[in-house]
Amino acid sequence: FDRQRGVASDWVRSLAEGPDSAIWVGTASSGLSRISQSTDTTGVTWSITNQAIVRNGRQPNINQIIFDHLGQLWVCTRDQWLYRGRSGIWTQWLTDLPAARDLRSMAFDDQNRLWLGTADAGLIKVEFLRDTILKEQIVDNLSSEVVYLIEFDDYGSLWVGSEQGMDRVSLDEAGNVIEVAPYSKEEGFSGIETTQNAALKDREGRMWFGTINGAGRWQEGLRTKEELPPHLVLEEVRLFYENLRNTPWDTLLSSWNELTAPLILPHNRNHLSFDLAGIDIERADEVLYQWKLMDSEPEWSPASQRQTATFSNLSPGEYTFLARAGFPEGFWSEPVRVSVTINPPIWQRWWFQTAGGILMLLAVWGIFSYRLNQVRKRADREKQRVEMERDLIGLEQKALRLQMNPHFIFNALNSIQALIVKEDPGTSRYYLSKFSRLMRQVLENSTQELVPLDQELQVLEDYLSLEKFSRGDSFDFEIVLDEEVEPEVDLIPPMMLQPFLENAIIHGIAHLTERRGKVDLRIYLEEELLICDIIDNGVGREKAKDLKSQQEVTHKSMALTVTQERLARLPGKAPELSIQDLVLPDGTPGGTKVQVKVPATA
Repeated sequence: FDRQRGVASDWVRSLAEGPDSAIWVGTASSGLSRISQSTDTTGVTWSITNQAIVRNGRQPNINQIIFDHLGQLWVCTRDQWLYRGRSGIWTQWLTDLPAARDLRSMAFDDQNRLWLGTADAGLIKVEFLRDTILKEQIVDNLSSEVVYLIEFDDYGSLWVGSEQGMDRVSLDEAGNVIEVAPYSKEEGFSGIETTQNAALKDREGRMWFGTINGAGRWQEGLRTKEELPPHLVLEEVRLFYENLRNTPWDTLLSSWNELTAPLILPHNRNHLSFDLAGIDIERADEVLYQWKLMDSEPEWSPASQRQTATFSNLSPGEYTFLARAGFPEGFWSEPVRVSVTINPPIWQRWWFQTAGGILMLLAVWGIFSYRLNQVRKRADREKQRVEMERDLIGLEQKALRLQMNPHFIFNALNSIQALIVKEDPGTSRYYLSKFSRLMRQVLENSTQELVPLDQELQVLEDYLSLEKFSRGDSFDFEIVLDEEVEPEVDLIPPMMLQPFLENAIIHGIAHLTERRGKVDLRIYLEEELLICDIIDNGVGREKAKDLKSQQEVTHKSMALTVTQERLARLPGKAPELSIQDLVLPDGTPGGTKVQVKVPATA
């Protein structure tokens, strides 16, 4: 199977078998090929189809392709991009680690966590839920940060190959690293340097690795699956160094020192110690201990022979103490579990915080309203003294800059208040911070004719995030910058693009019922112009006209007129504004594309 037979390229980098037994081929820079066969009375027929993955006008260099537990195809490339294929649609995933520039290898564990081997940042664990990345973590203590291959064995350990040999990474049930064991020439690994993605676990559980000195095989010989860990018991619980038996909470202890119910303590009784004992007759001197306090210390402590875990000055909240015993080679007992609740003082109770949050919102709203009224009064006084029409238009555009859609402000504040009522202070603080930053930046930028592009993009990202949040996560958005654009240097009039994004949301995707809304902002350079494309997949302008009220039509017309006048006043090459209706393959409206061309100013 080569290019003459229909494969996308002769330079093959990776193979993967799909759920339907078709073979997928990842090429260096020509996309993917799918090879399948069918058998009938005439014999075997082979079918080859090719798929392209295009980003910035070119196809990326593919390093590896694999299928996850749901049958979705994942592709990693040399330029730090992940692609996930689902029903012929490719989704781009970009990790947030600035050190990683080259993704070489991938593997999924039994919990569907994604492990990435990179050429410049070592091993990375990625945890995600549906389409959202929850956590990214770099694994330390590897022999090298230049990873060539990764593969899981039958014991849940991850093998990592580099130019320094092999590392065996032992993991617990939560995917936390217990131990990193190197295998180099001294440990019998004669390959020295591994080759890219040359790893295989055969049917008998043996691990095969490709190296510059040929193939190497590893087979489990130090331990067996049937070996038992030590038995762990909780000997004693102490509160401020005093045995729990001598405190008012002694009724919670059974005759075997086991807690029969969660330990609930006041906020000033927050110093706890747990004494552990691991029992194994044959290897009593080798028993190791680990523990962690969930919601306070999510990672297991380093393995040691210390048998006492102490936690002081615990903050109010609910905790779960977990402890386990094991041996140096990695066999660990089932964790001992103790539930502890530290009640908060009165000033940390939910009703007190809710009242404080409401007062804070009222204060922010009062300050914002006062500031907005002051600005409006000042603009009115200036308007009376201005005689020239050009200055009058300038004051009108400043007034438009200082005002955002009141419905958006009320929706955002009401959504944040709902989070506070639901006792979700973390998320409410996050969106309240975005809201206050957006208001502050809008007011600050209103006095400037031009602002840096990166500063304006921060305003638009905050606005779109709050719109998405207040509308119940009913649409997606993406801001894409071309590589030639220098956001710290290029300048743009403030709030030039926001009205078009608002129209795309309110008049376009807000009325969608059969597909999820999407708004894209793409910025690139063309000759001496900065091109800004606002694309939505909404219902289109024709259908939107039937749904708008007379007030909304007037608002949109004014925003379009003022924007055209602002573009006409910009120096340099004449700016342009165009609106295009998008059509789906079946002829139905597929959204709207607004293109704004402004002079590239630095």
